[in-house]
Amino acid sequence: MSIRADKQKYVEELAMIAPSSIQEDLRRIGTTDRLERHLINIPKEGDLSKCEKYTSITLLSVPRKFFNRVLLDRMKDSVDVRLRDQQAGFRKDRSCTEQIATLRIIAEQSVKWNSSLYIDVLDHEKAFGSMHR
Repeated sequence: MSIRADKQKYVEELAMIAPSSIQEDLRRIGTTDRLERHLINIPKEGDLSKCEKYTSITLLSVPRKFFNRVLLDRMKDSVDVRLRDQQAGFRKDRSCTEQIATLRIIAEQSVKWNSSLYIDVLDHEKAFGSMHR
């Protein structure tokens, strides 16, 4: 699949969940070259044969930056409604510190009451992989 076809597929998928006010804009912009970007991989220390040993920087064109900002501002509310309440990171007026504090309080009470406590932590990146860059 070509990069152009990938870009078109991404824009079409995004248009399906976007508010109707910007669906046509997404389809029109998706067919132009204004969405081009350049990825630059900067190596970190260690074994460079592993992908996680690189930091990626994306260089966007000015129209793309503007489009991304408009898209983000318009989609924030509709996407926020679809996310679970447990998803706290990178959301407005939410923080992971509340979840960490809750876990700490539960652990402290378990020690205070001399009861067993079982905690299961799942690393989603290791379990499900990460997005291909």
